[in-house]
Amino acid sequence: GGDGGGEAVGVAADAAAIAEGFARLEGMASELETVVRERKRSGFEVHVLLPLCWPREAAEVRLLIDQVFKDGRLARTCTLFLYDVCYGLFPPGSDAYDLRNELEVQVLPPVESTSNHGEGDASSRLRPLPMPPLILELGRLFRRTVVVPFHEEIPMGVISVTMRHMAFHYERLPDLTLCLHPDTMEHVQPEALSTVLASAALRLWPPGLNFMSMGHRHNVPIDTSGRVATEVGSYCARREGGGFEQRSVFRGGSHLKRISNREPGGSYCQWLELAWELLFDRQMSFPADDYGGYDFGQLVVARAGVLQRPKAWWQHAWRAMSSQTNYRLLLGTNFVSYRIELSAHAPFGADRHSFWYGYHKAMECVFEHLWFVVFNPNASTWRWPTRLRDPALPLSFKFPIDGNNPGLLAHYHWAPHEQL
Repeated sequence: GGDGGGEAVGVAADAAAIAEGFARLEGMASELETVVRERKRSGFEVHVLLPLCWPREAAEVRLLIDQVFKDGRLARTCTLFLYDVCYGLFPPGSDAYDLRNELEVQVLPPVESTSNHGEGDASSRLRPLPMPPLILELGRLFRRTVVVPFHEEIPMGVISVTMRHMAFHYERLPDLTLCLHPDTMEHVQPEALSTVLASAALRLWPPGLNFMSMGHRHNVPIDTSGRVATEVGSYCARREGGGFEQRSVFRGGSHLKRISNREPGGSYCQWLELAWELLFDRQMSFPADDYGGYDFGQLVVARAGVLQRPKAWWQHAWRAMSSQTNYRLLLGTNFVSYRIELSAHAPFGADRHSFWYGYHKAMECVFEHLWFVVFNPNASTWRWPTRLRDPALPLSFKFPIDGNNPGLLAHYHWAPHEQL
């Protein structure tokens, strides 16, 4: 009889837990309905950032139109910002390409010029070329489309684009910013991207969720609390002795040493230390400053996530990361070699070679996980929990592990976890 009584108590406890779960879901749905009504009344704005190398990435644009942005509801809330990072949308030599990067040109819906001057006036020298039909087709899927001519001393890909956008729009930040890449379909599950875009278009983004990475891969092993493995430690270890670890990277110092041949090869640890000093004005201290999250740097950031850092920080950060003088780390030199200092591949063996992608691809790889630090300065730890473990994520954002990385399942814990 005792066993039966214990079983009944267990069943009752399970039933109570299930009932509590459903009640919580009903409460969340009711809260979200209230939020959506308020957002419809007061407005809800979304910026979609897309750095584009035109015309090289025309095929990626076609894929985005056909498979990613096909939901007509994006026009309700979303403005597309196309960052022209390869000098393809304005005339060659245009004054629009300026290191200040302050120009933004709305191309859809068309805005009539207020200038009455001739073709030689300043406004005419800042006009874009006629937009290619494919760009117009993409732009019509959004409420507005804005083209930003972008010029840097050291091309940084999505890094400077993201931080410049936060600085430039700081006083009028949208409710939500989606930071995507043209090859987003390679790095984000289609179902996950569809869920995020629908949430943005329908004003259903969860209140209080200030940051999320959409990549489909993370490091393993997962610890007993459900946090992903270190990103820094997969490349680097703490350097001991010699005094190098006490000096700034600009004085020949190095706190980290390379321990693996994980790509990108070469000076990953130095790139990380350089970025850390430029961003946070201090040397990195590992393992105290360890971090890790999801790969690929495809992000969603709410206004509150950006406002955790002051405008001056964002202004300094994007300019510092793209300033050529900050990469002249060899004493006595006044140049930077794209194939050596900035190469994404350096020799680990005879079959390896250095390669320049047209931008600092290696630093972009560093930033894939560094964004977790950038947008979460007050986090108790920068080792992020998996989505399935993260209590901040609603069920709709706990994306399943798909065929891209089925091996991740072997590292998940199905028993109760320790506290985060």
